[in-house]
This record gives sequence, structure tokens and C-alpha cells, in this order.
Amino acid sequence: MAIKGYKKKVAPSLDVLELKRLIDVWREPATVHVDSRLVVPDTSNRSHTGLSVDHCHLIASMMMIDGFRSRDKQAQKQHQQRHKDTPKGWGEAKQGHDVPVLVRGSPASSISTESLQYWQEVTSEEPDWPAVTVDVGGWFTSLGNGHFMQALNLFHQRKESVFTNATYTPNPDDEPLCAALATGVESIVLKARILRPF
Repeated sequence: MAIKGYKKKVAPSLDVLELKRLIDVWREPATVHVDSRLVVPDTSNRSHTGLSVDHCHLIASMMMIDGFRSRDKQAQKQHQQRHKDTPKGWGEAKQGHDVPVLVRGSPASSISTESLQYWQEVTSEEPDWPAVTVDVGGWFTSLGNGHFMQALNLFHQRKESVFTNATYTPNPDDEPLCAALATGVESIVLKARILRPF
């Protein structure tokens, strides 16, 4: 028998504990609000498989339809209060997006520079990707939430949906999305000198 609202607490596996330990060793002390325009996918991520154009566009489409799911509890409460009577669930409580895990890019890091160069080449050949707008002056690579960050860049660049041809234009009533585009997304940032032996 299932009890509504009950969730079983699962003990973390040894792999999860090791991952947490490594993040704690290599992370910068505090989370950082990172502008998605400064993020390129890390070529070592997802077993070197890269990202999917369709998945980035799907995430951006969901943001357009359902609104942005902020992790900021105060922003969530304010948004719910303002939109409690509006259609399409704009006032509903929604679980926030995952916290992105990024690596600070560095010209001294071969994988950072490789990721930046590779992403510049890929996006110059595929118009449905958001173009790279960073250079070696300062950037991040995404180990987690790469599709999410590039979905935000579809809004920044007003790209057209591969599904509907509608332009990704931020809804001005979606304060969490507008805030994410204006001030960035709170992220865990790993140090540029992190060892990535894969």
C-alpha cells in the first residue's frame, strides 16, 4: 500500500559518497551565479558523447510552456503569490532545476581549451545550437546540466524552436526565467586545476 506524500529515504551508495567527496575536494568554497553565455559543454562529460540539439530545444520549450523552475525559495514564493490565479499552472509550486556543476575554464587546462574550441566548431556548423559567445578571457565547462545551460542560451540568442519554429522569447511574467537570464544560475564551480583523468 502506498501512502500519499511518503518518500522512502534511501541511503547513498558508495559511488554517491565518493562523488560527494570529490566535489567537496575540488569545488570552490561557495556557489556562484554563472551566466549561461559563459558556459560550454565539457568534452569529457557524458562519456564524450556531447549534447543533443533536440534535448536542448525540448528543455527550452518546456521553459516557455511551463515556466522556469527556480531553486530560489523566496523567488518561488513571490512568483506563486503573483500568479496564483493565472492559467497553465503559473502559480503552482514546482521542484527547482538541478544545481549545475561547472568547471572554471583556464587556458592552462588542455581539456578546458579543447572543450571551448570543439564547441566553437560544432556551433558554427549547426545553426540550431546557440553560438559560442565566450573566448579565452573567462568561461566555464559544464559537467552537469549542459543541456539546461544551452537551453538558456537559446533564449539569450532568440533562436527558433526546431519543433515549432517559434522564437524563444522570455515571457516577461516569468520572473524566475528573466532573473536566470539577467543574473545567471546558482552553480557549483569546480576549480580549474581539477584532475580529469578520463
